[in-house]
Amino acid sequence: MNSKTLSSATAKFQISLASPYVSAQLNLDGDTSTELKTGLDVSVRLTPSITTAWTINPDYGQIEADADTIELRDTERFLPEKRPFFREGDELMQMRHLLYYSRRFTDIDGGAKVSGEWNGYKFAMLDVLGDVSHGDERYGNSAVFRVLQSVRERSNLGYYLSDSEFEEGHSRVLGTDGYFYLSDAWRVRFQFAGANEQNVPAPGTSARDLWDYLGATTIIYDLYPWEFGLSYDAISDQFNPALGYIPRQDIFGPTFYASYNRQSREDWYKNVSLFYENQNFWNEAGDSTLRDNELFGRLVFPNDFGIRLGQDISYHDPYNNWRTEGGISFLTSDYWKSVELGYALGEFEEMHYHEIDLGKNFKPFERWPISWDFVVRFEDYPDGSQEVAWLNRVVFDLYLRKNMWIKTSLQHRNDEIHNLSVIYGWEYRKNSWFYFVVNDVKNDTEDGLSLLTKVVYSF
Repeated sequence: MNSKTLSSATAKFQISLASPYVSAQLNLDGDTSTELKTGLDVSVRLTPSITTAWTINPDYGQIEADADTIELRDTERFLPEKRPFFREGDELMQMRHLLYYSRRFTDIDGGAKVSGEWNGYKFAMLDVLGDVSHGDERYGNSAVFRVLQSVRERSNLGYYLSDSEFEEGHSRVLGTDGYFYLSDAWRVRFQFAGANEQNVPAPGTSARDLWDYLGATTIIYDLYPWEFGLSYDAISDQFNPALGYIPRQDIFGPTFYASYNRQSREDWYKNVSLFYENQNFWNEAGDSTLRDNELFGRLVFPNDFGIRLGQDISYHDPYNNWRTEGGISFLTSDYWKSVELGYALGEFEEMHYHEIDLGKNFKPFERWPISWDFVVRFEDYPDGSQEVAWLNRVVFDLYLRKNMWIKTSLQHRNDEIHNLSVIYGWEYRKNSWFYFVVNDVKNDTEDGLSLLTKVVYSF
C-alpha cells in the first residue's frame, strides 16, 4: 500500500473531536465535600453518513435545569433529553409508546453509540454502563438497537431490541412498528412489542420472571384542515420495561381524536383550531378503568388577540375528575412580545381547585431573551382543609459575547422546593469551553448549594 492509499484509508476513520474534561464540585449541604471528576468524549466519523460517539465518566453539570411544574397528574411526567450524548440520533427512537426513554440513564460510567444510514436503512446502536432509574435504581449494562427501513417514498418499518443486564436481574424488549401512507390523506400506524423482566428476589420474596406485551394500531385521515384518528391500544398488566416510558399499564381499548386547524389572511380570523379526544380503556378483568373526554379550542383574530377554551371530563378509577379552562393572549404570533393569561377550575381526586396562570416572554435587548411563568392554584380538600400551591419560574439567557454566555433558571414553589441555577460558559477556543455553575436545589432527592467548575479541551 503506497503512502497515498494509506492516507486515504486513515482519513475514513479520522477522529472528528476528542474532548477530555476536568471538573471540581464543591457541595455545601451541611456537610461540605468536594468531588473531582475527569472524563472523555470522543466522536468519530466512520463514513460520510455514519458517526460514532464514546463517553467515559461523563459529567453534565453544565446542562440547564428541567422546567418545574405543579400540574395535577396521576402518571409520571415526561422530561425532554438535554444531554448531547443521548440527543444525537434520538429522533429514530420516537414511537407511539416509548420503549426507550434516555432519561432512565442517570449516573453513567461509560457509553458508546453508532448512528447513521446504510443501504437505505437508518439505525442507532447504543451501549451504556451505569445506573438506570425506573422506580427502583439498578446498575448494569444496557444495549439498544434501533433500525428504520424506508418503504417506498414516505413509509417506514421500524425494529427495536434492547437488553439491560443488571446485578438484580434483566430487562429485555423486542418490538416492531410501522407507518404507512395508503394515499395522500390516509395512513396507518402500528406497534407491537414483548418484554421479559426478571428481578432477583430479596430474602423472603419470590422472583419475577415473565413476559408482557404491548400492541397498538391507528388509522389516520389527514387532509387540510381536518385530521381524524382511531386507534386501539393493548398493554398488559406489567408491561413496564426498565428503559421505557409507559405511563399506564393494564389498559385495553380505543382512542378517537379529531382536529381542525385553519389559517387565514383575509377572513375575520387569523387562526382557528379545535381538538377533541375520547379514550375508553378497561383492564384484563374487563372493568372500565379510564374514560377521558377532552375538548380544546383556540381562536386568534387579525389583531393578534387570542382566546382559548377547554373542557376535560375524565374517569380514572376510582376518581371522577374534570377541568374547565379558558385564557386570553395578546400579540399571540410574536413569541417575544406575547402575553398569556389563563384561568381554570375543576376537581382532581376529590380535591376542588381554582387556578390562575400568567406567562410572558420578552427581550429587553437582542442578547437577553427572558421567559416568565407564574401559576397559582387554590385547593379545597374533602376534609375541609385548604392549601395554596404556586410556582414562579424565570428563565433567561444572557449572551455577553459571541463565545460567552450566562444561562439562568430561577424556580420557586410554595412548599419550599426550589431550583436556582446559574451557568457561565466561555468558549475560550474553538470547540473548547470553561464552565462555572452555581446550583441551589431543594427537592425530593437534593437539598443544598453546590459550585462547579469544568474545563473541556477539544481537539
